[in-house]
Amino acid sequence: MNKDFCIFILTHGRPNHVVTYNTLKKAGCTYPIYLIIDNEDKTAEEYYKNFGNNNVIMFDKLATSKTFDTGDNFDNRKCIVYARNACFDIAKKMGYTYFLELDDDYTSLRYKFDYTKRFCGYRILKENINNLIDSMLFFYKSINAKTISFSQGGDYIGGGN
Repeated sequence: MNKDFCIFILTHGRPNHVVTYNTLKKAGCTYPIYLIIDNEDKTAEEYYKNFGNNNVIMFDKLATSKTFDTGDNFDNRKCIVYARNACFDIAKKMGYTYFLELDDDYTSLRYKFDYTKRFCGYRILKENINNLIDSMLFFYKSINAKTISFSQGGDYIGGGN
């Protein structure tokens, strides 16, 4: 297990419906998991109650919004990009070199494979997620890239092609 790695679940306003947390636990995740919320979330206390003070990290959304340009003419800060960007500073302050960001609504973790050369199927990852994470980190450390990512199911519509 990589001691310099953690998982951030980005969430807002759904302290009783952080599905990803349970999905990771069911898949055998033993890496540290932190919920990232912003200081504009009116349900913050419920997150602390449900997951504990040490597992919920709050960031200043307005301050983070001033560190980059979203290209947005509105000032309502209703998008996940603030949490995504805040994670870099959060990880550094917590002493983590590597981290995975996940949304809060993943009901399953799946992998795709081409088993007929015509159809791309998938299987649900029900255990050993740490092996997947370890493999991802090994690959990442061996290439010259700033970031890598997993895709979401909706990213690939269609068959194996």
